[in-house]
Amino acid sequence: MEVELVGVFEREQCGLVYAADITIGDVEAIDSFLIARTARSAGAERGSNERQVARSVRAALVHVVGTLQHALPLSGETADDVDAQRYLRLQVQAAWNTLWVLASPWQSHSAYDHERWRHVKYWDAEQEAAGEAHLVRALDHNSNE
Repeated sequence: MEVELVGVFEREQCGLVYAADITIGDVEAIDSFLIARTARSAGAERGSNERQVARSVRAALVHVVGTLQHALPLSGETADDVDAQRYLRLQVQAAWNTLWVLASPWQSHSAYDHERWRHVKYWDAEQEAAGEAHLVRALDHNSNE
């Protein structure tokens, strides 16, 4: 069984591709975008479902944005503790993807940044290449059985 994968170097790179490229500016931009999208609902009648949904989105924002503000600066540093660095990078990736999930329903909005506000699967090209190599080995192993 032959498997064809789109490789790291074969794919056109446009916009945000890897978690390592996320910036505090990206985080602040989505945060501001979502605060603006939920402003009307946040001012709805006290106790209404509309207001509660806005409060839920905003509470999630506070948590996720705080996580990214803390973890992003530390995640790019070369750490003596490889496990701690791996944990921080996973934390950044998970928090970013959560932020993206919160913003993604507004993809048709003119202010939505399609180039930067994307789901990320890998920390960097090295991790992507290792993941693809692992997948190829697994597929080759399965096809030889």
